[in-house]
Amino acid sequence: MTRSSLLVLSVVSLFAAATLAESHDCENWIVGTWTVETPRRASRTVVFHANHTWGVRGYVPLREEIRGRRWRLAGDQLILTYPSDHGSETTAYKILSFAHDTFATDTFTYTREK
Repeated sequence: MTRSSLLVLSVVSLFAAATLAESHDCENWIVGTWTVETPRRASRTVVFHANHTWGVRGYVPLREEIRGRRWRLAGDQLILTYPSDHGSETTAYKILSFAHDTFATDTFTYTREK
């Protein structure tokens, strides 16, 4: 293998490792309790669990409704499955920014509850 080939392979490997590490960080960071802001409804509290379920807390803080809700990250998208009138629906939301205490999608803004 030539020296330039090794250099290219090293750069590609580093980029792939950084991308995987960033994705893994987001997987870990998303677990927890968040306040969700959306323009069309009142803010609400959601909880993302490590087992890839998520729930919505009602007015009684100790009650959380999960009922078939699932989440996953795929590239720059947060994919949520949730109950609907026709069984369940799945929607992908584009992640615009992601930090430890806040992240934004093309529809919602999530702020970590402290």
